[in-house]
Amino acid sequence: MPTPLSSINPLEDGLGETSPLGRLYQLQAWVLLLGVDHSSNTSLHLSEIRALGEKMPKIREAAPIQQGGQRQWVEFTTADVDSADFPKIGGAFEQQTELVQTGNVAASRALLMP
Repeated sequence: MPTPLSSINPLEDGLGETSPLGRLYQLQAWVLLLGVDHSSNTSLHLSEIRALGEKMPKIREAAPIQQGGQRQWVEFTTADVDSADFPKIGGAFEQQTELVQTGNVAASRALLMP
């Protein structure tokens, strides 16, 4: 069931086209990974959702939200995302595109990419 929150970010599309991640892609934002590798690169979920389209597995989830000043438990269906292959995908992206800039921020390795 839609909630007021859905006008900001639909619960059913937390990592897809209408999510903040989808909006960042539209704005041609960059991804900065600090002290982590591509296994933590949640921006790859947008490409996962795009690649699978209607074949994307779905799961039922639930979360507490504030609605009308009341805390309510809301159930919704969302993409059943999987990040197991993200290190491989991220590594291939680095090698094949030369778009990933690397360096250090303090003592942490940093990766910056469009």
